[in-house]
Amino acid sequence: MEPADTDDQGLGASSVGAVLELIGQGICDLQSAPTLTLSDAEVRAAVARAHQVAGQLEAAVLHLVRTLDDRPEAVPGCPAGKTAATFLVHAVRVDPGRAARDVAAARRLDPSGAGTGRDDRLGAPAERGLPRLGRALASGQISRQHVDIAVGCLDRLPTDTLADTDADGVAGIERVDEFLAEQAARHSPAVFRRIARQLEAAFAPEREFDPEAHTRRFLHLGTDGSGMVVGRFALSPADGVLFRNVIHALSAPRSAAGPGVQPSADGEPAGDVRAELPIGDLRTAAQRRADALAQLARLAVGRDATGDPDPAPPGRTPVHVSLVATLEQVMAALGVRPAAGVGLANDLGPGGGPVPPAVLAQSLCTAVISPTILDGNGAVLAQGRAVRLATIAQRRAVFARDRGCVVPGCTAPPQWCEVHHVVPWSEGGATDVDNLAAICARHHSELHAGGWGMVVIDDLPHVVPPFWLDPTRTPRRNTGPRDEAAALRLAARMSRQLELDLGGWDGDRRDGQGERGGAGEDP
Repeated sequence: MEPADTDDQGLGASSVGAVLELIGQGICDLQSAPTLTLSDAEVRAAVARAHQVAGQLEAAVLHLVRTLDDRPEAVPGCPAGKTAATFLVHAVRVDPGRAARDVAAARRLDPSGAGTGRDDRLGAPAERGLPRLGRALASGQISRQHVDIAVGCLDRLPTDTLADTDADGVAGIERVDEFLAEQAARHSPAVFRRIARQLEAAFAPEREFDPEAHTRRFLHLGTDGSGMVVGRFALSPADGVLFRNVIHALSAPRSAAGPGVQPSADGEPAGDVRAELPIGDLRTAAQRRADALAQLARLAVGRDATGDPDPAPPGRTPVHVSLVATLEQVMAALGVRPAAGVGLANDLGPGGGPVPPAVLAQSLCTAVISPTILDGNGAVLAQGRAVRLATIAQRRAVFARDRGCVVPGCTAPPQWCEVHHVVPWSEGGATDVDNLAAICARHHSELHAGGWGMVVIDDLPHVVPPFWLDPTRTPRRNTGPRDEAAALRLAARMSRQLELDLGGWDGDRRDGQGERGGAGEDP
């Protein structure tokens, strides 16, 4: 399809055209505005405001895309239901995948709540969308990345649960919209994606596992013209959990102090001036993973014929995989039918996320994988001992509780974190779980340099942000793990309501007693 004629494309004297001209001129003025006279605080405020405006502009674009998609006659000859997507691809030169995401987001964010528009073929009413999330984007509270994650999540949730109405007269889709809008405004896209995956897994835990997946495993290796070994592979879910965690553990960024330097009580290298310098690992993430794979091969060569490893070199940290599960999830993995709302166990490695029951059951028998069992509130019992350095058991407990770096917004996984004494050992602090915190190397260095602080509130470590981030320096905590649990509670609540409704429909009247006491239930 050829682009339309210039006269057809012009906005003329319309109010929309006038507004777009003002926006365009304002952007040009912003790019040429002097910034050297701005104070540091003004520059920080300007960057934050610019990102907020970018979100508002994205919402305006999606509003116009939705308007175009409602007018099939505006793009003559295009396939039915593809009006806006066809125009975006051919006239605006947008990638087809991005065009499809634009249209999907525009539909889901319809302020009227009409998520997909009319379906004339089926004569069905419009599916409800995510208007609250749309308002959050329009106000600049969230980014377009958050929207795409939320739309993808909604498309994977069961439609019967979304359409069901609870005792308060609120539809499931409205509960999900409220939850996703709240979490998107609170978290970075990386953390928000994990929360969305938890919500999906809580509704359909069996969907994550394919019992025939292992039959599709393969490993292809080759050599390119320069002698580099290249390949592709696919592993079963259970083997993939182990492999991914091993690679992430071995590919952690190296300490600035380099190999062979003994850590101090807080995990900081001691006795080397390089420990004081903010020099990070200069390798890319892909290079670190490649080095980790090569190290795996070298480790395998170091084993004798019986498979027993040679003594580990000094300073080497044993590779360990941690899965976190509730008692209900363990019971489900050991034979009880997975129930919606119970959710899945979690692989603490980055990219891990929910672990299907069958994979958890297999992993419980693996010596190198330690499952940490949590109570209903997610608490881990103290495993403290009167020693200066954290024991392996304590480190595992801290990592299971904090799920990674405790600094809000940081996505460093537990394998890349160090254990820090909130109250230093030298100042009387105990080496116990409630005085220890997981923190990544970068934030650990910033904490010791005085940028961040740390306190314990309600037996949990909280960080005190630097003044440039929060002038009041109010303690805060990375709430990602807690909000993943909130996704489970929402799914449990909606699933119980749907079961009650279905029971009433088929004549099975329940008194609700059998519905109490499940994992993730609201108090």
